[in-house]
Amino acid sequence: MAMIIVGLQSLALEQVPEFRGSMMSISNSLENTGGILAVIIGGLLLNLYNNNFHLLMTVFGVMGIVAVPLLLLFARDPTRPIQ
Repeated sequence: MAMIIVGLQSLALEQVPEFRGSMMSISNSLENTGGILAVIIGGLLLNLYNNNFHLLMTVFGVMGIVAVPLLLLFARDPTRPIQ
């Protein structure tokens, strides 16, 4: 899994080389924010619903599915028409 993450970040940096610094900064900030939110949401769900791990995994799965359209929205080049 770690090899995939490194590969994806390198691929993203090669797509727009003139914005490498900004992209790395934003990427690290969003990764840390996502990690913090996952810990907070996971802890709250486990505390509120008596350690119901099935609910926790369902919520994280739904969050992953919701993240796909957001990623596609923000990763799309606004200067190119949608095909």
